[in-house]
Order: sequence, then C-alpha cells, then structure tokens
Amino acid sequence: MATRLGLFALGAGRQRVLWPVARQAPSRYVRFSSSSPSPGPATGEPTKKKSPHVSFYQVYGRAVSKVMLMSLLVYQGIYYGWMWLEHVEVKHGKEDGRGDTGTRGED
Repeated sequence: MATRLGLFALGAGRQRVLWPVARQAPSRYVRFSSSSPSPGPATGEPTKKKSPHVSFYQVYGRAVSKVMLMSLLVYQGIYYGWMWLEHVEVKHGKEDGRGDTGTRGED
C-alpha cells in the first residue's frame, strides 16, 4: 500500500497522452430549432454558388455596420453640439441687448 501511494505521489499513476485527442470541428450552422434540417450537402440538396457581394457582407458585414453606426452617432453628436452652441450664442446675444447678430442691410 505504501509503495503504491509512493508511486502515485511521484507521478507514476498518471497516464501520459502522447497525441492530443482529436476534437470535432465546430459546426458551421447553428440550429435553434429541430423542425427542419440545416441546409447543405448532408441533406442531398444541391448547393448554390454564393454571389461575391453576399460573401463580402458575410465576412465584413458586422464591421461595415459598426463603422456606419459609429459615424452616424458621431455626426449626430457634432450636429446637436453645434445646435446647442448656436442656441447659447443667441441666448447670450438677447441678454446683452444686441438681438440678432447677423447683418440686416440697415445702416
């Protein structure tokens, strides 16, 4: 008993794996329901060739949409900031008694 425990403590009881265990490749299609099989060559249906546009947006669609959304948000932020600054400028002009700061053609 003591010898078995001593060998186990030294690491003789552990099995060594010389080759890594083969893992299955992750599934390309995620199924959220079991009502219909996922499309592809496994079902025997012919596969359609994808358009280059479809392939581009499948790869880069998330990045493109993120850039467009961020540019829209930056534009709106700058626009509302500019409107707020003009509002403050008009407000301070009324308080000073100057009224409109633009030229009216009256001399």
